[in-house]
Amino acid sequence: QVRVMPSNNAVILVTRGNDATDKRPEDPGALKIFDYQYGALTNKASIAPKGGKGYGPRHLDFHPTQPWVYVSLERQNRIHVYRLAADMLEPSPAYAADTLAEPQNLRPAQRAGTLRVHPNGKFLYVANRASGTTTIDGREIFAGGENNIAVYALNERTGKPALIQHEDSRG
Repeated sequence: QVRVMPSNNAVILVTRGNDATDKRPEDPGALKIFDYQYGALTNKASIAPKGGKGYGPRHLDFHPTQPWVYVSLERQNRIHVYRLAADMLEPSPAYAADTLAEPQNLRPAQRAGTLRVHPNGKFLYVANRASGTTTIDGREIFAGGENNIAVYALNERTGKPALIQHEDSRG
């Protein structure tokens, strides 16, 4: 995902990274910030806690009236909230929260996805999706997981998300 900052003077590129496998090491994730002038991008900063290891940003959205950026972390099933100032994110999130109803019951291929701040700025919606399978009696079947929309109320003064609901997407 690539998003232009509200100022129209900078761009954020979301680089998810990939989990390690038996054949390759982890690809670290990051939020890459570029200045944007006269149609050209110039590297400005990289937000990559712990060098991007274990950091899998997937999608971001801006609060409509406040300097807050909400980021879904696909591989961690979490969200981070960053403060935005002068077209720069603070290097550490102001807040973090789980997206799953049962974060302790992680199943294969469980991922956080797209998120969206409501246009009124009072709510945040995050898609959780699961696609893992297991083999039973020679057949691939769904291994379970959460396919839902997590809904958060946003504190009007701080931007802190408070989980209020998980709605099954029946997907």
